[in-house]
Parts: sequence; C-alpha cells; structure tokens
Amino acid sequence: MSEFNPISAIDLTDSNHTYLIYANPGIGKTYALGYLPGKTLVIDVDSSSSTLKKHPNAENIFIHKINSSNIWDEWVAFVSDVVRNPKTYEAYDNIAVDNISELFRSALSDLGTKGKNDGVPNQGDYQKSDFVLLRSLRAFNNLNTRKVLTAWETTDQYTSPDGQSFTRSMPDIRAKILNNFLGLVDVAARLVVTKDENGNDKRGFILQPTQSVYAKNRLDDRKGCLVEELVISD
Repeated sequence: MSEFNPISAIDLTDSNHTYLIYANPGIGKTYALGYLPGKTLVIDVDSSSSTLKKHPNAENIFIHKINSSNIWDEWVAFVSDVVRNPKTYEAYDNIAVDNISELFRSALSDLGTKGKNDGVPNQGDYQKSDFVLLRSLRAFNNLNTRKVLTAWETTDQYTSPDGQSFTRSMPDIRAKILNNFLGLVDVAARLVVTKDENGNDKRGFILQPTQSVYAKNRLDDRKGCLVEELVISD
C-alpha cells in the first residue's frame, strides 16, 4: 500500500499534465511538438520526425524511433522501461508520442502477422491493442513531466437529443476506449489551419468542445490558442 501523505491543492505542480493533439495527416502535428517549452523527447512511431530537423527549436528536440517492423515487442519493452526507469524520462521537460493512431494500427497488424489467421487480426488482438494503449497512457501519466500525444483525426455522424445531425471531428482512437482515453488526459486539442489577413496559413488549437468537435481543457478557460501557445505555464 502506498504511504498516506496528502498535500495541499495549492502545492500541486503544473508541469506534469497530459495533452492530446489531433488533426488529419499533413496539418502539422509533429512540427507543433517543437514549440513545447524546454527539452522534448519525441517517441517517433510513424517516422514523421524528419520535419523537426529545420524547426527553430531543433537543438532542444531529441528523437527515439520505435522499430515498426516488430512494434508490439518494441513498444511493450519501451513502456516497461518507462515504468522501471522513470528518472531517465523525467530528465526531459516533455515526452511526446507521435502518434498513437499509428501505434494502435501497427500493433494490431503485428499481432495479426504473429497469429494463425493468415495475418488478419482476431478480436482478441483488438482487445490486446486497446489494453496496451490505455496501459501505456497510465504509465506515462505517472511520470513527473509533461506528456504530449498526437493522433490522426476521424469523423462520425452524431444526432443530438433534439434531432439535429452533426459531423463530429475526433481523435482517431477506437470508439470502445475513446472516452476512457480522453478521461486520462488534461487537454484534448484539435489542430486546425486558417488564413490570416494576408492569406497566409495560421495554425491553432481548438480547446473547447462543441457538438461537432471533440476537445477538452481542464487547465484554464481558453477556448483556443495559437500552435505556439498550447502550454502557457509551468
């Protein structure tokens, strides 16, 4: 049993929150990781870290690539190392996993190739992949440092109680665990691109949920922010 040692709420630190950012491929999720304050370790699952080479903060970004050809064993071993050696990872101000949508798909595919169904995953493989994704998030949440996860975007059709229909944008996470997953993060932000007065691209995050956008922000009262301003305090 853990030692009973409560602390005052005013003594809680603000640096170990968990963020989830999501968008369609090519919008700039990986590049956005470069704007996190301090030193960032990017766990590269989908091989998109090359975009960070020319980032203004490149000298503060460090990359660890996961071997996608054997991703189930690689990922389980990595999470086990996080649990055994938290201080190694807490030396970074930010731990970023890029991205969890690809992590699930790759893990599922890997399990399928190791199974007995001609490479096709079975129902148990889906459950295993769900479990390892949630277990991984819980392990990361125990780290005393900031965590940032990226995901692709997907949509569904939703009908409100008053009969209105909406197309909802949401992180590309299996529906069976989506609410559980979002309940374990402090911020879920949709990355969008708009145009400024000069017609140039302007990237920012939607932080407030609507009937057509999954979002969450339990850290402050902002409804949105520029991509450089996702984290505003420590």
